[in-house]
Amino acid sequence: MFGYLKSTFKDSVIYGLGGVAVKLSGLILIPLYTKYFSVSEYGLLGFLEATSIIIIAVFGLSLHQAFFVWYWDPHYADKQKSLFFTTLSSLGCIVTFLLLITILFSKPLSSLIFENSKYHRLLIFMVAASGLQILINMPAQLLRLQQKAVLYTIATILMLLINLAFIVVFIIVFKYGIEAIYISQTIGGIIYLLFLSPFIIKNLSRRFDRDILLKMLIFVFPLIISSIAALIISVSDRYILRFVSGYKNLGLYSFGAKLANTVNVLLLGPIQLAIYPILVKIFNTDKKERFYSKVMTYLCFFLLIFILFISFFSQEIVKILARNMEYWESFKIIPVLSFAAVFIMMKDLASFHLQLTGKTKLLSVIIVSVSLLNILLNLLLIPLFNYIGAAFSFLISQIIYFLLLHYFANKQYVIGYEYRKILLMVFLSAFLIFLSFIFSHSTLIIRIAGKILLLLVFPVSLYFSNFFEKVELQRISDIWRDWKNPGKWGTNLKRLIK
Repeated sequence: MFGYLKSTFKDSVIYGLGGVAVKLSGLILIPLYTKYFSVSEYGLLGFLEATSIIIIAVFGLSLHQAFFVWYWDPHYADKQKSLFFTTLSSLGCIVTFLLLITILFSKPLSSLIFENSKYHRLLIFMVAASGLQILINMPAQLLRLQQKAVLYTIATILMLLINLAFIVVFIIVFKYGIEAIYISQTIGGIIYLLFLSPFIIKNLSRRFDRDILLKMLIFVFPLIISSIAALIISVSDRYILRFVSGYKNLGLYSFGAKLANTVNVLLLGPIQLAIYPILVKIFNTDKKERFYSKVMTYLCFFLLIFILFISFFSQEIVKILARNMEYWESFKIIPVLSFAAVFIMMKDLASFHLQLTGKTKLLSVIIVSVSLLNILLNLLLIPLFNYIGAAFSFLISQIIYFLLLHYFANKQYVIGYEYRKILLMVFLSAFLIFLSFIFSHSTLIIRIAGKILLLLVFPVSLYFSNFFEKVELQRISDIWRDWKNPGKWGTNLKRLIK
């Protein structure tokens, strides 16, 4: 099992480089956005991002998920290139049609979506960037399936650097405003596909298989419903905030959510990119149960340490990144939204088993139910607490989402998850986050010292609660022995990569 975990860690580090690049570019742009965009304009950007997510999910038809599941299926082992070509070309036709419709009816669509026709150019660029992302998902998925983590990361970083450079130039020099973001994303997406064109061409058979496409559409139909329902969970808060509280509260929420998303980008995302192909490979082996159980525990542990850090120092992080004081109060929701990442991770692992066993209809029912609950919570909490209500609505929805998926997944196949350890970590971290607010109004030195002390309490409390097994303590000791000397870091990294 440690061989799989070591492989996962190695690929996670490589994928993490792309995640770090994503977040660094985001952190670099935040001071730029907060300088040139008001909170209300940032709210408009958040509304556009939510709309883009909807476009990608609805018009992507969840085909990349079917491709992910079918690629290593023995029945399609000799049709992998045809499968890739059929999926990619189908999505290309959909994206082209979508963009043409948007260009032809941009003004009425702008009036419908934004209640103002002046955003019609912005709408076109946003749809173009979203369409390219639909196409980008396919080669990115193939890179993951073939475990080409290095190429995946290089292509991602290249696209991000291009995006970053054009955004800075278009905002500062040409004063394009929010349009600059989507123009730059369009340019970056085109260059990404051109860069990967040799890899894409190598994996194409140029044979369109209508039977495969029909079977994939039948397979993903429940997933499309699931995706739309999942979208409601992700973006209903933005839409309800937009129409109930206005762009300013949406801007504060979007800014806090952007910083809280650091957990997903820097840690959870790279780990999932690395580990999911391994989960598929060992699904039919006798190592599955132990591996799945330990993955859940380890991910909770590392996620919660990161979440505690982000939560404890959210106030300081916001003040450093946003010199505009209008944004500062958004730090209140960062702990809430960050904490939701734990339940998102556990939910994804539980749903992964249902996907592989073909229980997509059950997944759809669960997701639709949670999405309806999420809308209800938003309608109840946002009018009372504005963007803070939206944050708690999201957290509560994710907790219930996980509990439902875990319950039904266990009915299909019981995985002996380490429930005592997981509950201990979750409740302990929640209590520490609550305590950290005691220091919110203290002086900077006392605030930082108190929060560092709370951060240390987490692993120490787990140690004295018999959280770690003997073999785990021995591994930690070995890691400390190998890495405590900075002079050996280069050698250790080479050995790890090898």
